[in-house]
Amino acid sequence: MIQYKIDAKPVNAANTHIKDMSGVLKEIATTYKLLLEATEEQKAALSSPSIDAFRRELQQLLGQGVSMAQVISDYSEKLVVVSEQASKHLTAFEEHFSTALQKHTQNNNRLN
Repeated sequence: MIQYKIDAKPVNAANTHIKDMSGVLKEIATTYKLLLEATEEQKAALSSPSIDAFRRELQQLLGQGVSMAQVISDYSEKLVVVSEQASKHLTAFEEHFSTALQKHTQNNNRLN
């Protein structure tokens, strides 16, 4: 069984909240890239086996973070777009069904 649910006000509020975060989400990948560049600059100026190993681990995490931050930003935007479309379509379906059922009810009331 497939069930659908639409409560337009909370959906719109959540979508607005997600949209408001989109700028910050995009900045995360950029910030990670800048930090990665800064660690490379530091590497040229400071080196020791333990610091180098720690820095490499940080750089690896930053590289993964850049990719993950971009995916999260893209997914968030896509979720808003799709949920807005779904909300509009489900609302339109419900309005159509309601109108059709009201007409049916009105026709039956005339017969009585």
